Amino acid sequence: MSASHFSNYTKQPKGIFLLILLVLVSFTNTNNKELQYPVNNPTANKVIHTVFKKKAPSQYTLFSIEDTWFLIIERKHNEYIQHFVCINKNNDIKTIESNVIKENLTVLNRAFNKNIYHQNYIDLNAGFYTVGRKFSTGKPTYFCYKDTDGKIYGEASLTTVIQPNPIDLSVYGFLLDKLSNYIKTKQQE
Repeated sequence: MSASHFSNYTKQPKGIFLLILLVLVSFTNTNNKELQYPVNNPTANKVIHTVFKKKAPSQYTLFSIEDTWFLIIERKHNEYIQHFVCINKNNDIKTIESNVIKENLTVLNRAFNKNIYHQNYIDLNAGFYTVGRKFSTGKPTYFCYKDTDGKIYGEASLTTVIQPNPIDLSVYGFLLDKLSNYIKTKQQE
């Protein structure tokens, strides 16, 4: 690109904007895995950041109901650790309980297999549903899986009951059951 061509290009408002955008993007560090959180749910981002204090686990699933109740399962070495998190009416994020999961290891091993997930964000308006949903009802849910490669897989904003479901049914059922039962227990206290 000659200097005169560059000069003509930057005289146009669109050209200046694109040039500034190119410069900003070139200085962005995209290799920082510590700062990558689910991109389509700001509340989930805040929960992950608060619970794990600036360094998210290298591998985790996150499932939420109504962006109020969260179940985060992290894979640490050969163990699965579950974290039940709640956001109260004052928007305070509180980890209620954390412990090692000892049951349903087959489902958990499946949940931590990135090959079972889609790679794009899916919500009720996504192309996934171009043929149509058979049904969708219940409270809003959010799911994502973060793998050791730092990428987010299976990210979806759905409802508690949906057909078809883009998330593996054994994984989705396990997470929904676990979090729903926990919510029921806490609401009865």
